[in-house]
Amino acid sequence: MAKQSKADRAAEARVYDFSKPTKLPREYARIMEMAISAFTRHWVNQLIGRLHVVMSGEAGDLSMRSYDDYIAKLPETTCMVIMDFQGGRNRGILQFPRQTALAWVDHLLGGQGDVESAPDRELTEVEVSILSDFLKRVMSDLDFAFSGMLPLETKLHAIEYSPQFVQALDGSTPVLFAPITLTVGEHVDDCTIMMPVAMITDAIHQGDTTDSRSEEQKREAVALRQRIVDVVEEVPIEVAVRFSRRKVNPRELNGLAVGDTLPLIHPTSRPLDLMVDDLVLAEAAAGTSGSRLAAMVVSVNKGDKK
Repeated sequence: MAKQSKADRAAEARVYDFSKPTKLPREYARIMEMAISAFTRHWVNQLIGRLHVVMSGEAGDLSMRSYDDYIAKLPETTCMVIMDFQGGRNRGILQFPRQTALAWVDHLLGGQGDVESAPDRELTEVEVSILSDFLKRVMSDLDFAFSGMLPLETKLHAIEYSPQFVQALDGSTPVLFAPITLTVGEHVDDCTIMMPVAMITDAIHQGDTTDSRSEEQKREAVALRQRIVDVVEEVPIEVAVRFSRRKVNPRELNGLAVGDTLPLIHPTSRPLDLMVDDLVLAEAAAGTSGSRLAAMVVSVNKGDKK
């Protein structure tokens, strides 16, 4: 079999699902990045306030991948906080190292909370309970950071440790995720936050159709629309009464002379067309009004064209 050239491979058609775009519009991606940055600041403040340690945090660039691709980038063992959004209609993940989670619990219990000496193991039920109480406040910060974009109503669903065995979403589901770096002294923790794309795009489309104007702006718009209607109704337009059209050849037109008769195809029983440009507004019967010719409207056909 002949080897396929690079040009042939480049020319192959690929299926594109318009319901699952490969990236967000730039303006919405920027809003998303700002919300994640705000959440990172709130999260760091929570950690500083509860753990009494000096630390900093920074959110990285937003990426869009499938859920499987996101999971493949995570360590084999880590702490994955599965979050329910909007009453369980959507699901996301807040991920950070397992040893770091154990160090936080140690801090909360009055210990030194040294990450380097913390064991790399799953949390006990008591440790999960302590961490969960802390995470509830973190999720409130997440709700607050995204409140200007969409209501999350975040709830803690579960804490897992093996990404390969966590099926929070279908593998092909497009997700948005961003890295978050937490730094304490010389120690750096690589974390991530993930949300489904559909939840974000649904909020965008809903926002596009939502009237965000104030009541005063709405009243001004209604008044302006009425003024436009009033002005348009006073604009004079030309109206004509027309017989049915007939076709003639140039020879007939060229031979016309004064006194010639040009037969029309308009039946005497059919009303005339009342026209504005090429728009037939009504049908009218020929008549008189005093010493002038007139047309009496017998039917209205607004919008019909003939």
